[in-house]
Amino acid sequence: MPKQLYISADNNIELNGLRNTYTGAYINDATVTCSMFDGAGGVVVTDVNASYQSGTDGDYLGVIQGADVAALVAGMMYYVEITISIDGVTDFRRIARRAAYRRVE
Repeated sequence: MPKQLYISADNNIELNGLRNTYTGAYINDATVTCSMFDGAGGVVVTDVNASYQSGTDGDYLGVIQGADVAALVAGMMYYVEITISIDGVTDFRRIARRAAYRRVE
């Protein structure tokens, strides 16, 4: 996942190399969902599904659509929350990112 969230652009949410903590085996059949919140906890977008990427070792990809992040404020902090569920077990990750406009160089 990029170090920034790009305003008005599709943003990939990547979870790479998901493994079972105890066995070390890659997990290719989890349910992975993502949501994004602003710094005050306000909902920006919810229930973005991240799909297993066929032929990989535990890699999942979800996309937050550009239209859903058009109102982000450059320089402000946002939080992407990733929930992973499999066989009755749930894992959770929270990633902080600043909003920015993509630069042309």
